[in-house]
Amino acid sequence: MEKKRWVWILSAVLLVCMPVGIAGAKTNGNKLSEKTMTVGERCTLRWKKAGGVRWKSSSSSVVGVKKKSGGSAVLLAKKKGKAMITASYQGKKYRCKVTVRTENKTNGQGADKEGADGHCSGTSDADAPMLNADMVSLYYRPAAYLNLLPAKSSHKNSFRLKVSGTKKEVKKWELLGEDTYFFTITDDGLVTLKHGTDYTEPCAEVMAKATLTDGRTLTAAVRGYNEVNLYLDSLFQKFADENIRSGMTEKEKADRVAEYIGEISEYEHYSNDWTEIFLRGRGDCLASRYAVEKLCRYIGIKAQGCGSFHEHGKTVVKADGRYYIYTTGFDEPKPRSYMVSETTYRHLADHSGEMGIWMGYFEE
Repeated sequence: MEKKRWVWILSAVLLVCMPVGIAGAKTNGNKLSEKTMTVGERCTLRWKKAGGVRWKSSSSSVVGVKKKSGGSAVLLAKKKGKAMITASYQGKKYRCKVTVRTENKTNGQGADKEGADGHCSGTSDADAPMLNADMVSLYYRPAAYLNLLPAKSSHKNSFRLKVSGTKKEVKKWELLGEDTYFFTITDDGLVTLKHGTDYTEPCAEVMAKATLTDGRTLTAAVRGYNEVNLYLDSLFQKFADENIRSGMTEKEKADRVAEYIGEISEYEHYSNDWTEIFLRGRGDCLASRYAVEKLCRYIGIKAQGCGSFHEHGKTVVKADGRYYIYTTGFDEPKPRSYMVSETTYRHLADHSGEMGIWMGYFEE
């Protein structure tokens, strides 16, 4: 009896999912059919007499799926491409392959309106607004490093968002989120990354929102990356590939980091930006202590540069369960030397205030 019931349900699905005018639609196995849609077109699929159906698109950027009441879902063709729509019900899965074209190609039987029979709407003037991107990635290159950082044609600093699929105009463009400081957006949808994030922040994220004159809204996620941070990551990875070997203790790795800082940089008075150690090969003792911190953390070792101005070149490192103080940044020709001394948790805790460190970091 259960088997007959599933045969009946499958037959019902085929009836509502088969697109009108497409002859010879495939029904091999549990692939229901093959649909052809145009960008901006909507289509309603229904599973008759079945509630709790789960719908999923293999490529939501090509075909979006919005579940409705009962066993129905609305498809929206967003851009040219292919997607597999999967309907799951009581442990069974059935699929419908959708091909999205950019041009409206009629099938000779006229356009069907979206209605109770579950057929697709094929009207060329369908009002289905959409943005030209769901996710935008932008990149910031500081002017001071334009000659140093490799330029990539795919890394753009700005992107113009556009609305299509409707005759309504955009009333307002705006940016939403905590990182709006990093971006700007114009009245015609041009979003630009104007600042780069710190190294501790992988990227800045906002939501770009377009409000149409009729009140409807469209959104796209926007992420901003700092080219300096990406370049530093590539340098750190190169260091790890060339210097960190399997079987090394954490202490041996930290020693190599301190040695490496002395090899690649010269001492320069009042140059306290740690990134200059790696980007231009120069920096003072304050820069060197944070350079040790950042590179140690990258390879998985807990390290914290001393924040006190008087703790010249000192970085606290926890390696193999023990605590060490590394001193780098000596005013001497490279390869510059470094010093390391072992200490205790109690000593560091007692002097954490004057050293400018937070012991809670090492306990996480």
